[in-house]
Amino acid sequence: MLFVPGHSVAPTEDGKGATQATSNNYDGFEGLSWAPDGRILFSATRKGLQNIWLTDSEGKQKTQLTDNAGLNTWPSMSPDGGTIVFVSTRDGKQRIWRMDASGNHVQRLTDGQRDTNPILSPDGQWIFYLSLRAQGVSELLKISIDGGSPVSLLNDGLPGSPAISPDGKTLAFTYRKPALGKLKLALLPTDLSAPLKVLETTDVPRRSLVRWTKDGQGIAYVKVGGNISNIWVQPIDGGPPRQLTSFDSELIYNFAFSRDGRLAMSRGHQVNDVVLISSVK
Repeated sequence: MLFVPGHSVAPTEDGKGATQATSNNYDGFEGLSWAPDGRILFSATRKGLQNIWLTDSEGKQKTQLTDNAGLNTWPSMSPDGGTIVFVSTRDGKQRIWRMDASGNHVQRLTDGQRDTNPILSPDGQWIFYLSLRAQGVSELLKISIDGGSPVSLLNDGLPGSPAISPDGKTLAFTYRKPALGKLKLALLPTDLSAPLKVLETTDVPRRSLVRWTKDGQGIAYVKVGGNISNIWVQPIDGGPPRQLTSFDSELIYNFAFSRDGRLAMSRGHQVNDVVLISSVK
């Protein structure tokens, strides 16, 4: 059984001085991102229902944005603060949707079977996302914020959740080829002006989740040692990875950097229950 006791916020990228913002199970586990004004978007499960919430960084003022229509996860807000894109199963399939910042005017944007992990470009005009086709097969695509036909960026190997650089020119993600191969970090220009670049690193990220550092010079990811995880950074120039946070307990399941260098995290630990099932005659 997994236990994620809410999310916490640190005033700096290294996680020092982190304080608890929410204390509910699974908060931020499937979606945690910053709004331009410093508030935090996150997914939350309440009474078996998964919705998108918006809160201040201290967790004092929370607003529920989606209203119990399917499972709602992975929110990302436009730079002007006016639009949120997210994943929802409200029509029976896992697809990308958009809504305004108040949770109104909901509109479906994609028509895949398992579309997930949307991220908005810095200019707010494009959505980059994954479409899971089959076991061991995924495709990286982009689509206009207004919808339309998606554009395939990568359908080779197994790309992970995309993160876009601060200048909007490069996507970073984990990458496997073949599907059971070693997990690596990869870079791809958003305009496909250069081929896929795979970074050689000895570290294996957790949950295929990566983020760009504020200066755009490194890719941050979660590294696990025992039952403790920390955030590490791989420089895009090929230098050795460096440890960013120094936690001595718990696991990091999701994280995001703000524009001004703060760090939001979904952290917790795992609890395994042993259950004895006896046959009944």
